[in-house]
Amino acid sequence: MLRLLVCWSKDERGATAVEYGLIAACIFLGVVSSAYLFGDNMSSMFNSLSSTINSTLH
Repeated sequence: MLRLLVCWSKDERGATAVEYGLIAACIFLGVVSSAYLFGDNMSSMFNSLSSTINSTLH
């Protein structure tokens, strides 16, 4: 039984999947928080850019 616990504690096969999951969660939180913080500014910037392009083309 002790040998099984020692082998299980040294097994690192699932560690990589957990690490990738944590990295993906951090990236997701970064994207969501950026969109929340800068969403209004980005929306007004894209609206201004769209208006400029439309007035230039017409």
